[in-house]
Amino acid sequence: MFGIIFLTKFYLCLADKFFKKISASLVLAGFLIMQLSSGILICNISPLFYEVAQSAGFLCTTAGAYFLISSGVIGEGKINKFRLAVSGVWLSLGVLSRPTIAVYCLAAMLLVYAGAKKQNALYDKKSGKSRFMFLLPYLAAALVPYMAIGSVQAWYNAARFGNPLDFGIQYSLTINDFTQSQYHTHFAVVGFLAFLFQMPAFIENFPFFKAESIHLFNPQGYYFIATGSALGLIWKALPVAAYGKSLKAYRLSQNSNKRLYSLIILAVCIICPFAVIFSIWESGFAARYCVDFIWQMITGALVICFIVYDNCAANTKVHLNKLMTASLALSVVMNTVQIWSYIGPEQGFSTEWQANVLSFARLFEFWK
Repeated sequence: MFGIIFLTKFYLCLADKFFKKISASLVLAGFLIMQLSSGILICNISPLFYEVAQSAGFLCTTAGAYFLISSGVIGEGKINKFRLAVSGVWLSLGVLSRPTIAVYCLAAMLLVYAGAKKQNALYDKKSGKSRFMFLLPYLAAALVPYMAIGSVQAWYNAARFGNPLDFGIQYSLTINDFTQSQYHTHFAVVGFLAFLFQMPAFIENFPFFKAESIHLFNPQGYYFIATGSALGLIWKALPVAAYGKSLKAYRLSQNSNKRLYSLIILAVCIICPFAVIFSIWESGFAARYCVDFIWQMITGALVICFIVYDNCAANTKVHLNKLMTASLALSVVMNTVQIWSYIGPEQGFSTEWQANVLSFARLFEFWK
């Protein structure tokens, strides 16, 4: 719940900074698509040890993203060093929950650089301070949390696993023996197809669609499947198709820092998520993994949507609003389908669960 709250605050802060003129209905629809598709609802279904770790990682990344954006390192306004330091604490703690979050800590350095560039523009030689001493408080707030918490993590890894960069993957107590894992490119391809493009199947009963298990394409080698219910992001969050308009959005943008901001979007919303997806060639597929990268990909896509929307004709905006509304409806259906498929109704629900759902439904049947 705290992760969902921080994701909300991050999204609204981003919209307030850069997209104040965008239609509120468009912003709200994008927000709901992001929340529904984030993957945290899948983790909530089965709150076991693995899901708890992923939920903790989700909280840390969303909180880190919110404090980083709200610190003022990008956009207008002064830089809040306290918020900047808090963002570093959250993102560093995220690595302790999910080692894959380390890629976002690296990407965060681009925003730290943007803030340093912004802070450097305020330097005044008449102040009597050297440029380094002027920037030192900013650099300390930005980097010390990563260095402090990262040092503790490195010490722990070295003490327990004999290597400061080893997060214990060779000691994972799972059905898969990671010490014998061999890299196969088609394993990585399976992950990209399952998470981004896997189509739903039609069925004759509610909810009339089904998120099927992944297609392995007869791989020669062992590929672990923790949970089925694979459904491509393109069906759950249609706005991600906006990445096809990336170059157009870049040309339309009037932001003086658009080159740096484009690099930030590329790193945070595409390269880092793709790195996480690629990494599961070793661990195998699980639907819950999407909590580590989905909302970041949707964020970049919505930024592109809003830039294009802000620079198009009035009649085009009407059609884009309708398209976003339709995308939201599709997102509701597809995310419901995936969760329903994940639960596995064919296995049968408990009578207590059915009774609770029936009682909840009757709350809305006042006309009877």
